[in-house]
Formats: sequence, structure tokens, C-alpha cells
Amino acid sequence: MPKEETFDLEKEYNEFKKKHKLPDFEKLNNEFELSSYKDIDPRFLLRNIRRKLIDRVASILRFLENIIHPINSSVIVMNEIKYFDDAKLNKVNIIIKKLMLLERQSLIIDLDLNEAEDAAFIDVFFKEWFDIKKELKDIAIILRDSWKEEEKTDTENYFG
Repeated sequence: MPKEETFDLEKEYNEFKKKHKLPDFEKLNNEFELSSYKDIDPRFLLRNIRRKLIDRVASILRFLENIIHPINSSVIVMNEIKYFDDAKLNKVNIIIKKLMLLERQSLIIDLDLNEAEDAAFIDVFFKEWFDIKKELKDIAIILRDSWKEEEKTDTENYFG
């Protein structure tokens, strides 16, 4: 019985990197933990990687949407959004726009199924990711700090 060949994600990726402009595997893997995914099909490697990146975008978008549109949100979100003024909400909207442009571009590529477009998307996404990540961190800091604030109670008007 022949020995089953194991799939080496990094090796396969680097073969595509020779053919297309792609970010360094280690850096991409470090950011998106690609090697932890067991369902990457080597026949559609770049397509699968692009979709994994977009999965991350989708989860971030769901989270940001609760900040912008908190109707039916949890008590946690309702507490946190009190710390977002118009300027901070505008920053959230800008991040959403950047992520939606990436998500919709990925949708278009899904309709074309083109390896070169997958590669170009991964390259562009990775370059934009670090700015988006910095902006997301700023939002996360606001959310964290909202829990450090003590709610002000109006004790001066208490007549008890």
C-alpha cells in the first residue's frame, strides 16, 4: 500500500509565491494562523486562503455593526457604545467601509474563480491589514476602557 503524501501548506504556498506576488508565508501565517486550518484544499490553495481572510473580516464586521447599529444588542454592547462620540463612530464607519470593500472584492473574485485575482487580493489585503488592525486596536482600547469607567450617579438630586 503506497504511503499517503502529507500536504505541506508552506511549501505549496511558496510554489504559488514564485508564480504570483504574495506576502511572506510566515508573516501571513502569523497574522491569520493559516496552518491551523485543516480544510484547506491544495487544489484551490489561494482561493481557500482568500476565503479564510474574508472569514476573519466577516467576524470583525459583525462586531463593528453592533457598535454602529446597537438595536437588539446585548447589555454589554449597550454599555460600551456610550463611550463612542460622533468622531469615534465615524472612525468605526471608515473601518467598516474598508472591510466591506475587501469583502465585496472577494465576492467578485468568487464569481470569476481566477488564481491570479486570488493572489492579487491576498497581497493587497495583507498590505491593508496592518492599518486596519491598528484602527481596530484603537476601537478595542475604547471598549476595554469603557469597563474601567465608573458610571456616574446623580446623588445630588436624591431627596430620600
